[in-house]
Amino acid sequence: MISEFNRRIIINRYEFARDPAGGNIASPLSSWTIWAKVETSSGSKTLDNAQISYTKAFRIKVRTEKSRPLINTDEIVYLGSNLIIQSIIRENEGRENFLNIEAYTTNEGAEQITPAPTGSTVYWGWSLIPFDAGNVEAFTYQQQADFTATGNINADYTAASVGNYLVLKYPATFTQKDTWFNALANQGAIPDQVFESTILIGGFRYVFTRLIPALEQNNKVIVYG
Repeated sequence: MISEFNRRIIINRYEFARDPAGGNIASPLSSWTIWAKVETSSGSKTLDNAQISYTKAFRIKVRTEKSRPLINTDEIVYLGSNLIIQSIIRENEGRENFLNIEAYTTNEGAEQITPAPTGSTVYWGWSLIPFDAGNVEAFTYQQQADFTATGNINADYTAASVGNYLVLKYPATFTQKDTWFNALANQGAIPDQVFESTILIGGFRYVFTRLIPALEQNNKVIVYG
């Protein structure tokens, strides 16, 4: 059973309000990562009966968390895709409780979520202590600059000493950054063996290293794109 929960998914939570035109505006509240069992579904009776047009459906199973119960308005991010939750069913198995989630991704019929505007300032920094979702907001960033929402982010870490973890904080209204490179031989995807999965907290996305990266001391300008 334990080996089945081998996929990392991100849960994004929002609060909703109406704009003057009557549309839905969603402001990010929190984001966290959990282990899950994920299966791609070629067809789901629940979704088919609801007559929802979807491009891909998923069956997701997670352990229940009393402190963070999942709700239908939460968003799931899996392998870079944003999944809409269709249903959540509780399951009891022995002494453990699980949630069986039907979710899908589609470009049709779904009300689009518009994050609250947060400006163009990007922050980045470094620390001897590893980052996680619990300390990125309290961290004091050493550098900041303004960038465009759709362009690359050039973060200058040259002032950081060798042996530090790196973190980047950029507005949620920006195009999500899914690659990084420092040199031709030092680059990769986000997430990969160097960077954790991007998390969303309070209107910002955070990218941080899972280990101390092997960066050349005089070549620490990292471009995120």
